[in-house]
Amino acid sequence: MNRPLFGLALAAIVSQAPAIAQVRIEALGTLPAASITVGSAISGDGSTVGGFAAGVGAVRWSKSTGWQPLTALSAGQSSYAAGVSDDGSIVAGAITSGSSSRGFRWSSVTGVIDIGSMTVDDLS
Repeated sequence: MNRPLFGLALAAIVSQAPAIAQVRIEALGTLPAASITVGSAISGDGSTVGGFAAGVGAVRWSKSTGWQPLTALSAGQSSYAAGVSDDGSIVAGAITSGSSSRGFRWSSVTGVIDIGSMTVDDLS
């Protein structure tokens, strides 16, 4: 399940206890090559954040890797991470070029896999 993440690279790390959930806010910094890094999705276990870095595109953060770029972009393209799996091992997002967008799926094993374009009709 994705939990929205608001603010500049802040993550709420949640530990589920039977009666009480404990929340810790942690500053994640920015990707060194980017002037701004924004989180847009967080894994169900709170260990991984997906997002966007200015001039870089889709990024992923974990405690062990820090921020890492996910997509290689051509001129005129942008990308962002829109969702992260419960355990943080898979990130989904979009690569946009002009008025067209294509979905992608990323894992450390496969790298970026193009999952194709979607239209509004595909969602019904």
